[in-house]
Amino acid sequence: MTKKRRRISAIKKWLSIQFPTKYEVTLRVSEMPKEYRDCLGTYNGPCDSPRAIIRISKRISLSQQIDTLLHEWAHARTDPDTEGCSRWHGGHVNEFYLEYGRIERAFLTALGNELKPK
Repeated sequence: MTKKRRRISAIKKWLSIQFPTKYEVTLRVSEMPKEYRDCLGTYNGPCDSPRAIIRISKRISLSQQIDTLLHEWAHARTDPDTEGCSRWHGGHVNEFYLEYGRIERAFLTALGNELKPK
């Protein structure tokens, strides 16, 4: 496992403890599927399995991957079944931004503590 991959995995683990989601989340850092080529990341609720999936483009920098993970995690928290995505501009409603802000603030605090880079 690369240093970059270890870092994003540690942040995902921290998120799952500090901000648990309705469904367990699988994180994939890879090429984006064809229909999402222009996206930095996506959140998909579970379809045929008990897990949701967050996909993040492997073509972006680590800092962008981390920002994208925080963004997609907010989707997993506020719209776990992705119901809002069909009605509200990709699930970007007020509740989403409030949760994203809470996650981002907690993350910035954790960077000085348990997520401090080594």
